[in-house]
Amino acid sequence: MSTVNAHQLPKAQESLADYVSRQREALGLSRLALAERAGIHKQSLGKIERGQTQTLNRRTLSSLSLALQVPIDYQII
Repeated sequence: MSTVNAHQLPKAQESLADYVSRQREALGLSRLALAERAGIHKQSLGKIERGQTQTLNRRTLSSLSLALQVPIDYQII
């Protein structure tokens, strides 16, 4: 089982948009690189990071969790 650093967990009251952006930047990834890693369209990721998409389907949630290197036990918000 992998260990989770405190910076990998969502902060209290942190939005999905802010969390995904913060994690992406911490990994040094562009939006395009993260979208490719997660297997989602870059426009979809842009909508998530702008707060236009606040609910993710299970596949997208799982893909982003893996791409952001967040253990499945701590899936995004």
